[in-house]
Amino acid sequence: MNIPIQSPLDLQFGCSFVQPVRQPLTRLVKHRLLSIPDIFVTFTIIGESHLVEISDRQGRLLFTEVLACVDLSCEQMDPIHLFTSGGKFSWQTSCYKVEVCFEPGWSNPDLSVNHLLYNFDHPLDSQSNRLPYTYISWQYHLEINRLDWKTIHVYPQSSDQVTSVVSHSVFEFK
Repeated sequence: MNIPIQSPLDLQFGCSFVQPVRQPLTRLVKHRLLSIPDIFVTFTIIGESHLVEISDRQGRLLFTEVLACVDLSCEQMDPIHLFTSGGKFSWQTSCYKVEVCFEPGWSNPDLSVNHLLYNFDHPLDSQSNRLPYTYISWQYHLEINRLDWKTIHVYPQSSDQVTSVVSHSVFEFK
């Protein structure tokens, strides 16, 4: 299978309190369903990207977060942020906040917490022997009814250049 080379500068971030992602997201490689009181949370690794969906017990979507190398401009998401020059991004509402930043070098995952990890079996480019990976970890705080999740997306771009894109999100259930 010929997989297109992705760059962290192709990433777009979007979230929505009303709409799921409508375009087909290919390369869904791993997912995990978390059931907490009256809520389902689905964490999905999409190749070098991630999707988080929060639904109620009746299956109604309450929230969607996506960080992916796809065009989100046709989606009903607010905000949509393009990382064409890297850098940092943060945004918050009364019940949700997110921070995304680009970091040079490898960012190591914490394997001692609830997590999904996908190690790729191929380099992203022909000049790198390093394999990319995508990681999602989460922790639900029952006493304050809050869910925290962290993602790491590692993009080796050459044998001596690696970029890690790290996000941290917090959702407070009211």
